Amino acid sequence: MAVLLAAALLLTGCGGGDDDSSTPGASSAPGDKPSGEERVVYRYGIDNEAEGPAPAVEGAVPGGTVRVYNVVDFGHLDPARIYSNYEQATSLLMTRALTGYRQSGSDVSLVGDLATNTGVTKDGGKTWTYTLRDGVTWEDGSPITSADVKYGLERSFEKTYVEGPTYLQTWFADSQDFRKYYAGPYGGKSLDAIRTPDAKTIVLKFPKAQPDVPFALAMPAGAAVKKSADTRAKYDLDPFASGPYKIEAHKVDKSMTLVPNTNWKPESDPIRTAYVDKFEFAFGELPLATNQRLIAANGEDQAGMTSVDQVSPEVLAQVVSTPDLLQRTVSGYTPFSTYQAINTKRITDLRVRKALMYAYPRQQIRQILGGPNNGDFATTIGSPTLVGHEESDLFNVPPAGDPEKARALLTEAGKLGQKIVYAFGALPRGEQIAVAVVDGLEKAGFTVVKKAIDPKNFSEQVSDPDNKFDLYYGGWGADWPSGSTVYPVLFDGRKISTGSYNTALLNDPAINSEIDEISLIADPVEAGKRWAALDRKILEQVPVIPDLYDRAQQLYGPKIGGAELDIVLGIISMNGIFVRP
Repeated sequence: MAVLLAAALLLTGCGGGDDDSSTPGASSAPGDKPSGEERVVYRYGIDNEAEGPAPAVEGAVPGGTVRVYNVVDFGHLDPARIYSNYEQATSLLMTRALTGYRQSGSDVSLVGDLATNTGVTKDGGKTWTYTLRDGVTWEDGSPITSADVKYGLERSFEKTYVEGPTYLQTWFADSQDFRKYYAGPYGGKSLDAIRTPDAKTIVLKFPKAQPDVPFALAMPAGAAVKKSADTRAKYDLDPFASGPYKIEAHKVDKSMTLVPNTNWKPESDPIRTAYVDKFEFAFGELPLATNQRLIAANGEDQAGMTSVDQVSPEVLAQVVSTPDLLQRTVSGYTPFSTYQAINTKRITDLRVRKALMYAYPRQQIRQILGGPNNGDFATTIGSPTLVGHEESDLFNVPPAGDPEKARALLTEAGKLGQKIVYAFGALPRGEQIAVAVVDGLEKAGFTVVKKAIDPKNFSEQVSDPDNKFDLYYGGWGADWPSGSTVYPVLFDGRKISTGSYNTALLNDPAINSEIDEISLIADPVEAGKRWAALDRKILEQVPVIPDLYDRAQQLYGPKIGGAELDIVLGIISMNGIFVRP
């Protein structure tokens, strides 16, 4: 999932085979209490026998309206353009893909969604075959066909749809430059690698074995799109529904209303429930105001929630110390880790990069963000939610930093007084963090220049390979619990370009080669061990400064039932919500 948006909003990687079920692995997250007071084991599996309807939510009753207050509107609702976790969480209500996740407590299973199972491969992952379930329909009552799935996958190649994940496109083309291989369906051409022998069967053929295909298809990019309903650019505002809800009205940056899709059949869907009569979204209110609204819980706000805003630092202590508020807070560790990226093209001396790491004031910054409830100090790139994660601390940097060690490294390098351009999102919290960063680095002997960037352009500017910054915020959450969705995205030097998430601009042929090698390992446990070893190898070069293992804290009103953390997305789940009487 995509990086953190200017340190303000949290945006959003083995496969099924012929067996009826399997368990790819388990990973240990720091737990549901702050600062690692306990450990929760997240178990990930594959269930090829899941059928609809989805399991009922305990105590759920039908009816009612849920008010959803979000600081921003959805950037995208077109499945080909969705990547952020809050967009994925809401898209799940409207859009169905070939596969998806069913969650029960801390257990998460990949299941067939539109498809009867997570896929069948008989050649080690080069060819995947899917059969559509009976009774899957569009909002107009027409059946969803294999041609609709094929068309949806083809749309992800369209050159103007650059925001979504690119796993499938890259795998089909066996190249990062996948649009030279296929430019999408709008020119009238079909993708031969996707075959539809009949209306219910779809066959995907790849040049190389791709064991993670079932997981990639669980993302919105694996969703069906009906060709006759494709409004192209306008589809982003009103996608044609295949899930239990559809858009009734959408006023950009102001409001959106979801109502039931009466042609959705619960018996065809093993994942989704649909208890609520209406979701009313309101956009533009700042997170602190939304949290104060939900704390007060007056009138219709009793059935209020937010699908994106975290508990604000200003009220976090009140929330965690008040039993009633804590009871109506979704909390837990997420797939996200945050870090400061170092521009390795500009800061080429390893001793200077190490000095930055020792000077960086993680403890002060976490306090600005709300203290221990915001997350645990990170010592690795990957989150503890990854299968195969190994605890490691290569440099033993104190949370408050070690300015004396940093100064000694700068002196050894002959770089005392080294100028550092620190880029940050031009928001109040970003400015507070920038002040702490400047103070920490200057105590260690750096000279720091602050550069505030419009949050809307932050990602674009820091991903520019020719950017003029030395240090800037970043973060990543695995698209599924495998290092294959972390390390290739963040550190494959062959992917460096404007828009790339390799914002450290690291391009080491040895790391690139090892990424290729590990990506071919079908056993998720063995692959997990290798990714953990690569994590340490990358950190030896200090392209990033690990910051926090992110912890979600989201408040909701007292009449909201069924609220839980979506373990895969690291945000409150919109599925299973109901209104208490």
